[in-house]
Amino acid sequence: MKNIIKVLFWGLLFLAGCATNQLKVTYYADPASATLYEDQKAFGYTPLTLVYPVTPQDRERGYMLLKGTNVVWASGASASVKSLKADLSEGNNVHFIFIRPDVPGIEVDLDFALQVEWDRILRQHGETREERQRGQPLFIHEDSLPQ
Repeated sequence: MKNIIKVLFWGLLFLAGCATNQLKVTYYADPASATLYEDQKAFGYTPLTLVYPVTPQDRERGYMLLKGTNVVWASGASASVKSLKADLSEGNNVHFIFIRPDVPGIEVDLDFALQVEWDRILRQHGETREERQRGQPLFIHEDSLPQ
């Protein structure tokens, strides 16, 4: 019994140490489902969380500087930020929101965001859009809908 407690203690201590050595940044876009890029590498559709390692130098400084990121909506509209400064004293979870510029094409972006969300719900229920178009009505439990 004592060995199990020791293993649990050291395991939790290890996990706690790992958690403080990473920064989770959740990127949002308004409207959602814009493609997130960092260094010209596409990571996927917003909302999206990326995890960054926190170095001892970052911890000592009290903040972390992140590379510039940008998002591109389905219409081609885009927004970017040259760099992000994450204050580590506020915790290891940060949120950043890209606001779509007021340019033509908002209808395209809203429609695309709706399609991406619909596809997510179908995947959650083990279906694809093509299967849904051939099948019976889909009954979705309200717990699976976004809040």
